[in-house]
Amino acid sequence: MSRYLTWRLPDRHFSKVHVLGEAGTPLCGRVPSRERGRPLPPIPESELCPDCQNALGETQ
Repeated sequence: MSRYLTWRLPDRHFSKVHVLGEAGTPLCGRVPSRERGRPLPPIPESELCPDCQNALGETQ
């Protein structure tokens, strides 16, 4: 089961939804800032971080 994370960007908009890896960090390698949320599936594909999607596809 995948876990998801998002955070608020400096412009106050939320980032795309990122997939968390085993280490608890996003698969794309981006570092989240303080404010974060844990969205629950189903998450529309348009809201997912494309880099996380690619990394998830490579690990499966």
